[in-house]
Amino acid sequence: REARVLRLRLVARRAVKALGGDERDILAAYTGGANAGLGALGAPPFEYLMLRHKAGLLRTDFAQQLGKVSYHVPCHLRVQNLGLKTRDTLKLVPGTEVEAIERCSGHNGTYGVKREYRDTSMKIGKPVFNKVAAATPDYYASDCPMAGHQIESGVEGAKPPTHPLKLLRMAYGI
Repeated sequence: REARVLRLRLVARRAVKALGGDERDILAAYTGGANAGLGALGAPPFEYLMLRHKAGLLRTDFAQQLGKVSYHVPCHLRVQNLGLKTRDTLKLVPGTEVEAIERCSGHNGTYGVKREYRDTSMKIGKPVFNKVAAATPDYYASDCPMAGHQIESGVEGAKPPTHPLKLLRMAYGI
């Protein structure tokens, strides 16, 4: 695991070094803003929203029902053992049924897009693809965008995934 982290850091450093000065400045501004925003929350987005709900500070005057949502719980969230905060937040929306799918989508970073591993990654994700297809949800979502697109590629005729934050925005009517 440590070797993979070090390799990733090396690749990232090389990629940043290859950027032009203006591109590096844009990247620095973006990451600085994103990190400041996440730091200000004090918790990952859905954990933060559930903390606000527990304190009675989350608005629940939703404008739109979401219907049936198949929600893929990313492997990294299961390992972090924070609970299913995204599922719990979406379940606050009246007229919304959320089915949590706690299995690996088979993507695993770059594994699912490397030619030599693609078939294996699709076999790993098959149980998730089957659950989504059988559920015929109005939306399917994952906190991991890569997993969402892996599911899209494994479900015949699937529309693109909808990120959980976008679902919440839709529920609020914004």
